[in-house]
Amino acid sequence: MFLCPLLLWTGMLCGSPGAGGVDYYSDRVLVETTIDISDFRLRQVALSEIFSTIEKQTDLRFIYVASQLPLDATMSFESGDYITLARLFTAISAMVDITLLRHEKKIIVRSIAKHANGGDSRITRAAGSPNTQPISIA
Repeated sequence: MFLCPLLLWTGMLCGSPGAGGVDYYSDRVLVETTIDISDFRLRQVALSEIFSTIEKQTDLRFIYVASQLPLDATMSFESGDYITLARLFTAISAMVDITLLRHEKKIIVRSIAKHANGGDSRITRAAGSPNTQPISIA
């Protein structure tokens, strides 16, 4: 069961597109912007806290409809103290089925799920549902 996430992360570390086909490594700002995630070590971090931390450490602001995102989804980080936004966005978008699109100093976030017929739709998750995913980035 641990092997599947490991294989997923191996592909993402090479710069392959995340959820929705977005290649965050093609955005120079995301590649060059690094944030300190040392406070996230050894604990579960909600998506909303990740967004807040990015806003505090950068001049970027997130735009989203809260009711359409799994803001209570939690992740754990197993990486160094610093991470580029390209790397972080690639990991997050794959884990919680969202896309993050930068437009100047705004990050537009939307939730995406694939139906069996291939169409996109908004995902919904019950509040408090277990959605903890480890992010293991060396």
